[in-house]
Amino acid sequence: MFSAKILAAFAAISSIAQGSPLPDTDTGVDMFKRDAPLDARDVELANLHKVNLTQMYKHSVHRRNDGDHVTIWVNRSFRPTEESEVDLEARGVRLVANKGGSGDTDACKHSSFRTRTGPNGPFTGGLLQLSQWGNDNRGSFLTSNNDWTDLVIAGSNSGSNAKFAARSKAAGNFISRVGTFDIRDLARDTERMFKQQFDGRWRAAGEGTMPCATNTFPWNSPINIIGDRDMDWSILGTSTRV
Repeated sequence: MFSAKILAAFAAISSIAQGSPLPDTDTGVDMFKRDAPLDARDVELANLHKVNLTQMYKHSVHRRNDGDHVTIWVNRSFRPTEESEVDLEARGVRLVANKGGSGDTDACKHSSFRTRTGPNGPFTGGLLQLSQWGNDNRGSFLTSNNDWTDLVIAGSNSGSNAKFAARSKAAGNFISRVGTFDIRDLARDTERMFKQQFDGRWRAAGEGTMPCATNTFPWNSPINIIGDRDMDWSILGTSTRV
């Protein structure tokens, strides 16, 4: 997904997102396997971050330079298309600059944007962490028809955690996808356009609709692609109803 500069004064807008480098606030990242067992502290954090552990797993912990570490929780429908930048760097593999994503990684097109920013919204740091995660990982998520699904949650000890949720509007036996680069761009643009200061803290939240790649089950079959269908998305606090 690609985006142009848009004034934050507009309540509803369309964007063509452009892939640009993000400021890296991480001092280190700990990666976890999908089936890694959780300890008591993990379960405690999941409860604090409003994570449904039957639907999501602990993907990584990002140690930030401000000391406020962020845990990334990811929906179990996530299908990586290749190793993340973090994995590659850990193995000393040279990264290719400005590497583009696959159709799965960048599965959506133009999106509308509407502000949901308020005094109970997530801190902007949570949105930036969602965007950074989407930039550093390659892959896509499945979305359910009619039902909202939490796909990525960025939870920290500072509270007001950010979540990216989506709902497919495809009818019938179709599966829609949203890619990590789509999440990167939406989180970045929502933070840029809709951030406001409340009691000395910057917060941002938003929602919109965009056409995303859709195919019949099985979702990863290369011969069943049927085109785009609209998908609703939202970036809100974990305690906020969609």
